[in-house]
Amino acid sequence: MSAICFERPMTPGLVSIVMPTRRGEQYIGATLESIGRQEYGQWELIVVEDGSTGPTQRIVEDFARQHPENRVDYSRNDRSYGAAASRNIAFAKTAGQYIALLDSDDRWFPDHLTVSVDALQASGKDIVYSSVVMIEDQTEMILGTWGPQAGDLEQFPLSMLGRSFVTPSASVMRREVIAEVGAWTLGLTYCEDYDFWLRCVHAQKTFQYIGGVHCLYRKNHKGATTSKLCGTLEEVAEVTARRMYLPGVRERSCRRRTAKAYLVAAEMHANGNPTSDPSADRSRSAGLYFKAWQFRREHLDYLWEAVKSSVKEGLRRKKAQPLAAPTSALQESQPNVAPEAPARVAA
Repeated sequence: MSAICFERPMTPGLVSIVMPTRRGEQYIGATLESIGRQEYGQWELIVVEDGSTGPTQRIVEDFARQHPENRVDYSRNDRSYGAAASRNIAFAKTAGQYIALLDSDDRWFPDHLTVSVDALQASGKDIVYSSVVMIEDQTEMILGTWGPQAGDLEQFPLSMLGRSFVTPSASVMRREVIAEVGAWTLGLTYCEDYDFWLRCVHAQKTFQYIGGVHCLYRKNHKGATTSKLCGTLEEVAEVTARRMYLPGVRERSCRRRTAKAYLVAAEMHANGNPTSDPSADRSRSAGLYFKAWQFRREHLDYLWEAVKSSVKEGLRRKKAQPLAAPTSALQESQPNVAPEAPARVAA
């Protein structure tokens, strides 16, 4: 994995806020206001606009003038490289002892940085995170909270497999985490953050859940990952398969969690509605059921679901194109990722 080359020396006590954005003008003003209201005043902000144009630059520059005591750095990519690449560019510009992630459509409560830095200092952990309040786009109606359950904390890090409960905008980490774990993985569409957290587990970085809620997380707008749930869950399954062998965790447990991730993705695609979720694709369910079976071959019901879904898809294609020979979805179902396998604990 590529290393991040920091351009500036580390400043003790400073929090570097990393914010990628693309067409974020509708929400970024409120996001910046939440930074300005932080009780912890020793921060800098690095904004990387991912190839879009519009009023975002002006909004950021206006915010910078309102906070002359804080460094605010804005840059724009010449084209869209994705959120992970934009974060990597921002990481290189940071000088903070701590790095906080904040998406341009989310907001912090005023005590977020204070509580997070205090927790890092008191616990000695590498990464701290809290739960988030999910709000609906436009109405800002509260939809609920998202974060780890008691069982997730008890079974950590196994509980990380297939369930990403560490929200980037609710997390703060030490600079050393980025320096040692490296740049975020490119080429992922939905869950580059989940991939990074699993890499942190492999690097034996320590996590601390600080409790409470310190972030408002926006759901359901067009650009949100949560608006494409089927695609997100499928990518979660693929990343889980790639990073499944966690240090100190039994292989059998890892395979069970990976199979469950594929099963959930298969069921979501099988029952998904492309009108409400453009990433839903019933033709993908057979291959995902088959992958679930490959990780738990004793579950012949997974294989049976793969066969049924494949037959249904073949009949659908035949009906749509009577002269075309149907192609079984199982022919394209071999896993396209190989698990990384460090030293394992025998089952």
